[in-house]
Amino acid sequence: MKFKFGNNYTLVDNGDGTVTQIATMSRNEDGTYVINNTGALGNKVHEVIHAKQVAQGKFTLYKGSDRISGGAKGVTRVDLETEAYKAQYGIDGDLPYEVDGMEDKDFGNKTEDFMNSNDIYK
Repeated sequence: MKFKFGNNYTLVDNGDGTVTQIATMSRNEDGTYVINNTGALGNKVHEVIHAKQVAQGKFTLYKGSDRISGGAKGVTRVDLETEAYKAQYGIDGDLPYEVDGMEDKDFGNKTEDFMNSNDIYK
């Protein structure tokens, strides 16, 4: 499996005078996965998480496309994006990696244990 970085992204007019940059991971005809990003640290992390998900077999893309061709049983698009956005917003410092009161299927709700100095890896 081969990966490389790219800088292809689309500009979307939000209708309020602002523009959003949208980057999507893709796959070349030769099978190389291209980790497209806007250059912003948070977006790079987001797209690298998707590359990690590909390497873990959570999903694949059609060759020559950015469309998902398959994925691991039980893994949804919501699962994939949640993991990527958690890393993106966490590294940017916009949101904590865990949101208080939200049950996280990856880590559970460990905020209270952490704040009370309990073992969060039990």
